[in-house]
Amino acid sequence: MAAWGEGSPPAGPWWRRDPRLPELGFRALLPAGEAPSAANGGAVCGASGEDYRALRYELGVAEGEQEIPVGQAAPLDFNLDQLAGVSYSKGCYVGQERNSFTHYRGVIRKRLMPVRLEPLPPTTTASSSSTAGELAGVSYSMAGPHAPPVYAAILTPKGKFLHDVFIYRHPELADSLLLEVDGAGLGAALQLLNRYKLRRAITFTDASPRYQVMAAGRSVGQLRGVVAAPPPDGGGGGGVLLGLAYLKLETALAAAEGRAQLRLGAAEGAEGGAGVGGGGWRVVPRRPGWWPAEWGREEWGRGRE
Repeated sequence: MAAWGEGSPPAGPWWRRDPRLPELGFRALLPAGEAPSAANGGAVCGASGEDYRALRYELGVAEGEQEIPVGQAAPLDFNLDQLAGVSYSKGCYVGQERNSFTHYRGVIRKRLMPVRLEPLPPTTTASSSSTAGELAGVSYSMAGPHAPPVYAAILTPKGKFLHDVFIYRHPELADSLLLEVDGAGLGAALQLLNRYKLRRAITFTDASPRYQVMAAGRSVGQLRGVVAAPPPDGGGGGGVLLGLAYLKLETALAAAEGRAQLRLGAAEGAEGGAGVGGGGWRVVPRRPGWWPAEWGREEWGRGRE
């Protein structure tokens, strides 16, 4: 459980400050049946919930394998060095040499950033809540409470392990499933799945282009998660769509400053190029306030302020 905002933490001996950022408040493992109310002493509490996920996404903080893919994510690219996740003084550990080299070289060209999703015309008038459902499958965060993932494995007929996958039931498409596979093994997994003799006709296609972030027809990153933020006044209706995206830093910062435009989906004319939700989505990155000033500016020339 997490508690944040004024008045946190609520009463109880189990609360500990979140070591990542002060804005994330406190965390606790609570005895069954002793969970505090949703509003306790002015603090906001959530055992899981989309509100806490929206808080993380607003701050640009990822967690879990669905947002930080194992075997694909470099810790510094996902900002873990500033979130108490990487030590430069600890003794030997797996990945230490790469982390230290990248850190002392001082240049990182891709990072995880918070983004806002804006519909591009033409689009439907669906609420943000249902629209977030249409985007399910990029990560568990995008599937929300409607479609928790199932972990599965692809085996040979003799039981040899080949690939592990996460399976999501699409909340908007009852006859479709979304399979998340390690990008390096995607081609082999699709080949194997299409070779299997199944009891009914099933088509497997690569949906990953729909979740690429594009700039001028070229991929500059990938969307890792989306959540519908609650409205500021706490009233009814959906809020804005917040996301986490792994982006080329130079292009993302240019878009954050209004000097470039990013969109979600494959290039126009390519398979999946229409994006999702009708006319597609504009991706608007934002530089978090907790980022060090030098991030993204390591290679600036002397004459640039």
